Amino acid sequence: MATKKGMAAALAMAAHGSSDLVAYSLDRLTGALRELLQRAVAAQDIRGDLDPEDLLRTLVGMCYAHDRPGWQAKVLRLIDVFIDGLRQRPDRRHL
Repeated sequence: MATKKGMAAALAMAAHGSSDLVAYSLDRLTGALRELLQRAVAAQDIRGDLDPEDLLRTLVGMCYAHDRPGWQAKVLRLIDVFIDGLRQRPDRRHL
């Protein structure tokens, strides 16, 4: 977002454009994310209860922080928290 500041505006315009385009794009993006997540889960790199739409909503939410003072440090911290939350962990219910 730091180098492609116009990207957020372009994506927002596309999201509010043709509902067919939005549905098509969301379907393609969600499918690609689903495949990536399945591969990461199979490799035991991330937890298995993440939905592609969860990932997409989180990333989009981080993108909207770019116009606030100090946004870079905050977004980097959120990315660290998010990545840490994706990691596969032993079942802690038994601790």
